[in-house]
Amino acid sequence: ILPAGSYTIRAYYNGEELSQSVDLSANVGTSVIDYDVGSYSSTPGASINNRHDVDFKFDIQSVPVEAFYSHYYYYADMVDCFVLEVIKDQDIAPRGSYTIPASYEGHSVGGLWYGSYGPGLTSVTIPDSVKGLSGTFSYCSGLLSADVPNSVRVFSDVFYNCIRLESVAIPSAVKEIGDHCFSGCCSLKSATIPNGVTNICSYAFQNCSSLTSIIIPNSVESIGWDAFSGCSGLTSVTIPDSVSLMGPGVFANCNGLTNVNLSSSLTEIPDGAFSHCGNLQFVKIPGNVKVIDYGAFDCCKNLTTVEIDDGVTEIGSQAFAGCSCLTAISIPPSVNVIRILAFESLSVVFVAPGDTERVKELLSNGGVSFVDKLQFVE
Repeated sequence: ILPAGSYTIRAYYNGEELSQSVDLSANVGTSVIDYDVGSYSSTPGASINNRHDVDFKFDIQSVPVEAFYSHYYYYADMVDCFVLEVIKDQDIAPRGSYTIPASYEGHSVGGLWYGSYGPGLTSVTIPDSVKGLSGTFSYCSGLLSADVPNSVRVFSDVFYNCIRLESVAIPSAVKEIGDHCFSGCCSLKSATIPNGVTNICSYAFQNCSSLTSIIIPNSVESIGWDAFSGCSGLTSVTIPDSVSLMGPGVFANCNGLTNVNLSSSLTEIPDGAFSHCGNLQFVKIPGNVKVIDYGAFDCCKNLTTVEIDDGVTEIGSQAFAGCSCLTAISIPPSVNVIRILAFESLSVVFVAPGDTERVKELLSNGGVSFVDKLQFVE
């Protein structure tokens, strides 16, 4: 299973290389030991020294072959990050600052795909010859900065779980910020999206909890699933009118979000789009939106005011469930479907003149569980 040769183990915690010995039983869970590192020593829970040369003379038959690829890392979780880097001595990954060469063995370096740049890398400079990056620096937990040239057009999974990365300039040639591009970059404080980007893909900025603001340019047409979910530092978001499509959970769990301006081109507020945005207080649903989907604003516990413009036709199940401060709502004449438990804490419903019985019937179909206690005001 393990090719013959000399190997090195490096140990890191939150991007810092550990100089002391590491007790595996104390630093990683039992399931991790069983899966990845339990057979690195013949004694369970034995200590290894950082960068200690290891002669694998133990029973390793139970360890999957994936554990011994040239560069292999395990992450306990996104914030408290314990890493074991197992590498062949002749393939030791760059450490500290590193400039990627523009050519290799006489060939121009045009793309970097899923590179083996370990957690010891702190800064990187990429040559102008590079046109595409995909998964290149994923799990580089020590990476602080990256100089990315404007020649880069393909940009996907590039900095996934780079937990120390604070800022990066997205190249102007990029048209699509790919899946997971900055997902898990919990130290990322700023990211400028260039005008010209048309798609922000799924999970692109997921759990970038230090990101305090983001400007979405009016070139963007779609924003994918959970693209900004877990960005708890965001306080305000403006979705430009160029955006006609958003994925489910797009801004879910953005607990710092207090203000949202929605695009006039949207026809749907997708499932869980703003769910668990605990500090969101006001939202206006423009009339171009036809459907407020399942759980769109679920558990926005401080949401007090919702303005629904005429044009909205359907309010989905649990769309405003868990919004305990939302006690009054105005239902426009265009609404003809209110799904089960769309509202939870209503006491007053404002309706158009002569529309009380129609709206009461809609709510009686399960939109609320206490329609008889509601006050209707025309």
